[in-house]
Amino acid sequence: MLGTQKPCLAFSELTDSDKQYQQAKTYEELEKVAKNIRTLLQTKPNQPEWEWRLSRSHYSLAKHTDSENLKYHHYTQCIERSSRSLVTEPDSAIGYFFRALCRGKQGEMEGIWASLEVIEPFEMDMKQALQLDPSIQHGGPLRALGNFYLELPFFLGGNLDQSVYYLEEAVRLAPDFAENHWGLARAYYAQHNFKSA
Repeated sequence: MLGTQKPCLAFSELTDSDKQYQQAKTYEELEKVAKNIRTLLQTKPNQPEWEWRLSRSHYSLAKHTDSENLKYHHYTQCIERSSRSLVTEPDSAIGYFFRALCRGKQGEMEGIWASLEVIEPFEMDMKQALQLDPSIQHGGPLRALGNFYLELPFFLGGNLDQSVYYLEEAVRLAPDFAENHWGLARAYYAQHNFKSA
């Protein structure tokens, strides 16, 4: 009987944390979510489901600050935490997804987005996430790859046809998620397909 209660408690904790994250609108509220997860990980280390959630929190914290130093710090923490989640759960699509996102954002900050130091790890992680579960984050791997091929210069691997393909798949998979439509409209526009855009 006790063995069945622990998973329920863990599920409840995860659900509560996800709800707090979804309701957080400010940097301070997101920091509180991250702090709660860090505290939990101090008492229960090596929990991949908490590590990727902490990674997600750091990604959002970076998006909610204007400080370049804090952005960089949070992207670094995001990469570290998602990497930790992958050590104990190597088939975690969400771990690969957040690690790729944060690598890409950190690369943009460093001004090396157009270098293979960032492109290859981003692409490998995002394709691994896609292979494991394309549905996470409302078609997140598809959306990220579509935007990646849209924004990447042609001579470094940018490809409008691939961009449209991935973004069309994201829309097909998660038609109610506005960011998928926005990305696809941008890709159509870049192809001069104004009617579809």
